[in-house]
Amino acid sequence: MPATPRVATSEVTRAARRRRSWLALAIAFAFVGALMAQFGAARVNSQPDAPITFIVEGELPYGITQESVDAVAQTHGALSREPFTIEIVDRPLEWIEHQHGELPEGVDVLFSVYIDPTDVDLSLPSRNSVAIADAESTDIGYSDATSIRETFLNNLTMGHGPSAVVGAALTAASNFDDGGNRNPLLWGSLAALPLLASCGLFSAYAREAREHRARRRRFDRARLQLARVVLELETLEVQFSAAYAELASVQGKRETRQAEAARKKLRRDWKAVRDESLELARIEQALERDLVNPAAPTHSSVPKEPADLDQFERDVAALNSLADSLAAASSVRVGHANSGAALASLALPTIQASGEVLRQREYLRDRDVARLESQRAALLALVREAERVAGDDPSPEAVREQAELLHQWNDIETRMTATLGHLTRAPQGERERMARERAAQRIRAASGGESDSQSKLRSALGLGEAEGAGPLLAAERVLVSLEGSRGKAPQTAKRSFAWFGAVTIFGPVVVALAVGGVAAGVQASQHPGYGQRLEGDRQLASLQIYGDVELLPEYEIESTVSNATTNRTALTLDNVRTWMNAMLRNSDDLALLPSDIDLTVAVLPAADYFPDMKWTEEADSGYDRYVIDYADLLAAYPEMFADIGADYPDVFDPDTGEVRVGQVVLPIWVFEGEQYTIGLPLTGEISTGVDSRLGAYFFTATELRPIRPADNDYPTGIDAAVASQLLELGRTLEYNHLETVDEDAGGVFWALSLAVWSALQLLLVLGGAVVEAVRNARGSLAARRALADIRGDLERLALGLDLSELDMVAVLGAGTGERGDAAQAEQRLFEMSLMTAWRQARALESLPRSMQRGPEWQAQVAGLRQLVTTLSERDADVSERALEAIRAGE
Repeated sequence: MPATPRVATSEVTRAARRRRSWLALAIAFAFVGALMAQFGAARVNSQPDAPITFIVEGELPYGITQESVDAVAQTHGALSREPFTIEIVDRPLEWIEHQHGELPEGVDVLFSVYIDPTDVDLSLPSRNSVAIADAESTDIGYSDATSIRETFLNNLTMGHGPSAVVGAALTAASNFDDGGNRNPLLWGSLAALPLLASCGLFSAYAREAREHRARRRRFDRARLQLARVVLELETLEVQFSAAYAELASVQGKRETRQAEAARKKLRRDWKAVRDESLELARIEQALERDLVNPAAPTHSSVPKEPADLDQFERDVAALNSLADSLAAASSVRVGHANSGAALASLALPTIQASGEVLRQREYLRDRDVARLESQRAALLALVREAERVAGDDPSPEAVREQAELLHQWNDIETRMTATLGHLTRAPQGERERMARERAAQRIRAASGGESDSQSKLRSALGLGEAEGAGPLLAAERVLVSLEGSRGKAPQTAKRSFAWFGAVTIFGPVVVALAVGGVAAGVQASQHPGYGQRLEGDRQLASLQIYGDVELLPEYEIESTVSNATTNRTALTLDNVRTWMNAMLRNSDDLALLPSDIDLTVAVLPAADYFPDMKWTEEADSGYDRYVIDYADLLAAYPEMFADIGADYPDVFDPDTGEVRVGQVVLPIWVFEGEQYTIGLPLTGEISTGVDSRLGAYFFTATELRPIRPADNDYPTGIDAAVASQLLELGRTLEYNHLETVDEDAGGVFWALSLAVWSALQLLLVLGGAVVEAVRNARGSLAARRALADIRGDLERLALGLDLSELDMVAVLGAGTGERGDAAQAEQRLFEMSLMTAWRQARALESLPRSMQRGPEWQAQVAGLRQLVTTLSERDADVSERALEAIRAGE
């Protein structure tokens, strides 16, 4: 009939599409993850690039002019993420301005530098100095407005004027930030999600491709087995026809009845082999279409639905076994030349198992041993008899002899089963399962894996065993019982993996949610500088002194750190550096300066700059201090800068009159009565950021607590005091300019939780695959080493083959009759098993290294190891028995 093409989509096409889809999705997700990572990195590392426009209304106090503010903005790079305009005025803002944001056209922020002289309690935050355009529709609230005001005051207290305005504008830019979420946890999680999905999809693609290749290999292996059967059908038909014809020529009532039953069995098996071969050939075409080539032409009788590969493999294996058993049964029934080898292969597992039982005769009764030895010898004698009567020219007489031999064989096996059954009670549960597994493994090892053929051959010859019967299984039961009585029975732990699924699914979820929640909460609730590790590594670059050092109190110093002897001579660059290093060694929370700094120490009489300062005593706290009016402090800065600038003009910026960046002025205020104090460091850096500690509250500069060396028995030198101030200045500089943005804690929480959960799931999958691969690799390596050891044992057994034959036949089986036949048959079975083991070893070694792995190959090596161990034990037992026989004869 003409071939008809397959129209419907086949499984191979669907699988190929599925693999391509998974691979395409994996690549797409990886690309998306890479883009997300690139975008997130750009977002996280983004810097402000939009200019801030300043409008100064006239000439304002503190040196704030349009020119000076623009100069500072140019020097410090006053940039924001979105351009905006800030106008600076010196007046109280109106209600409609700071509450409703009604500002002049084009102005985004209106900032007042006005300080009410009647209310100078600047420690109280106020937002009335900041007005934001359209304030009612923005997210800028009270805390944002007050932070702008506080930044201005901090810088003003530090001697800045124009820079204070720029600092306020930079803080406003930070509060107005709309550069999006720059949390690295969020963007890292968002980038990780598609990458993890890509890894999962690629893993699924690899698994599907591996399974597809495995299915192709299974199909090719099964197809080769089927081809072998099909190619040998003609030979098998000749064997069957010859046996069928010879069985028909048998005379005698009982013999005729037995022969007719055998003929029916052979004919039924032949018909099953022929019909099943044709059916499996059609299934093969369907599998060819489904797994290899969807466009392959198929016969009209080929089923349209997808074929089952698993069932095809089982059916081919069963057909192969049935064909082998039919060929062997045909030979045995008529006494063909190879019938002796077929019966020998049937007897081998039973002979080996019963031999192991007899080698443990010290645990058995003498009469049971004698009975089992006699029955084993009788079975071996039948094996020898089968080899002797087999010939190339079958005849009715040979058929009758073979039928009688099979009858005797069945009778001996029955008696052996009964004898072995008396040696132990039938085990239950785990031991029964072990006995059956051992019996199956022994058949596979002895027959080279053809256990099904052995079973079908026994059935074809009328030697079938009922469930739980048979000498092989009975012998294995005895061996299991004997090993159990000596405490050697292997224990198999029963494991329940029900909990594993729950832990795999819910455990990572709980862990992911906990980790994500903690990370998101910490990220959303802390300032960026919280717990920051200081990294400054620069020493003080230079030190110069303005003023008269003789104004400082003079006293002797006993210092183990610096080489100073008196207070006035202690103020040197080397001594300050030495003290800074010494203080670092005694603290884990300090660091050197983050950048090069040139220090100018100004020794100044406090009364010259603050003639109206007041002395305040607090008896309860002992906090006596000089108090300076804040307006006097601000007025004294220009005077002080002018005095210092006359001697050291490079310290100040001529455009703004402020301290240059990289310069620090540290005033030392000297009071009457041999007392002094260290003032607030005045630096060119602008104080900005959410956690800035540079230029603190106003009272830190207006409340001066004097140091009285005379009150201390061991006063500290001025060099140590300056070093301490510089280290604290390094800390404040590192905490300066830190920014934060409004974080979406919920978004971070869920993104991180999903990423962690996905990563854990992927890690479990990949970890399981790695563990399985390592386990297989180790198992394969161990199997290769075992195979090398097996080759060594086989070589030893082969070299001692002549001696083994001499011991078995000439010594233990000396003479004629059943004893001699049994000895010759046992030696023949030993040699046959040895050849089988050699062939298996060569076959396993000849496989490519890529195929020398996996559970199937390891099981084959283990089976071969079991067979060789049995042969070695038998060889040792024969040698020992022969030696005992020789000694007894002497």
